Amino acid sequence: MPEHSLLYIVDSVSEAELVALGETSYLVAKPGLRHTELSETETDADTGVETDTVTDADVDSETKAGAPDKRAEPVAERPAQRLTEARAAKPESSRSKRLLLILAGLLLAAGLVWQLQASTFVDNRLGTRAPQKMDAPKETETRDNQPLAIEPESKVAADAARPRVNSEKGMSEEKRAVKVAPPESGRYPYSILLASFTKLSEAKTAIARYRERGLDPFWVKVNLGEKGQWFRVFHGYYNDRARAQADIERHSLKSALVKPTRFAAWVAGFRDNQIMAEKRAELEDMGFSTYVTPDSLGARQLFIGAFYTMAGVQAQQAALASAGIASRIVER
Repeated sequence: MPEHSLLYIVDSVSEAELVALGETSYLVAKPGLRHTELSETETDADTGVETDTVTDADVDSETKAGAPDKRAEPVAERPAQRLTEARAAKPESSRSKRLLLILAGLLLAAGLVWQLQASTFVDNRLGTRAPQKMDAPKETETRDNQPLAIEPESKVAADAARPRVNSEKGMSEEKRAVKVAPPESGRYPYSILLASFTKLSEAKTAIARYRERGLDPFWVKVNLGEKGQWFRVFHGYYNDRARAQADIERHSLKSALVKPTRFAAWVAGFRDNQIMAEKRAELEDMGFSTYVTPDSLGARQLFIGAFYTMAGVQAQQAALASAGIASRIVER
């Protein structure tokens, strides 16, 4: 059944039925038309119903005058005659029916347009449009019969160029692989001796106090034979005695002395300060005291020990080797 009742009425009634319905409605609405067409009426005394009475005299008179005989006229033809007369009397009825049909057609078209617009609005509002079929992405494509990944070549090149990360320390292998030449010989042959202690704990306590005064001290373990084992606390690296002496006076280091400490164990050179700091922390955790000097090329050289003699640095190198640390003896 259509959504609109008007559409249902128009679809269920044919055009012929609409014409007949209009003619019948007209005759029902004008009952007086029948009585004017009758020549005479009489009432049945018993039933009270009006009936047409046609006498022989009427027939003879109408025959003589050339009028048609009512008795000879079929009764079934009378309604058709009245319909014809009604059509002639009311020609406007056919125009009204045509207007009615036109109006019904316009209403039908308007209803269809409204329904289409409403359906389109609901689809746009609720997003009920059918999803478009998407092709599954291809895993690989070929170029010159060679399989290639979907991943852009630029990204692959960037990943290849990206340095690998060391899982232990989180440092890149690229930065670790940078080679720095050993320091120049004889560049910093002097240091300032701040104090000497027989116990490492005392040396570390003194280092903490000197750091509070703005110095960068480090300790060196030496074996003095009969005098036993000592821990010397040094500060700085100098290319001549005069500069070392100036620092003593500037920091008011009254008991400090300038000492020739050209022999040292060189561990590595760095261009990245963060990696160098991590390496120093690692060596400190292993029980070694380190210090750093700059070179003429802008690199940072990492040392352990500062000794007066070759024997002292050889003992230091052996201690580093036993801990798995590679080093080289140099003249600082």
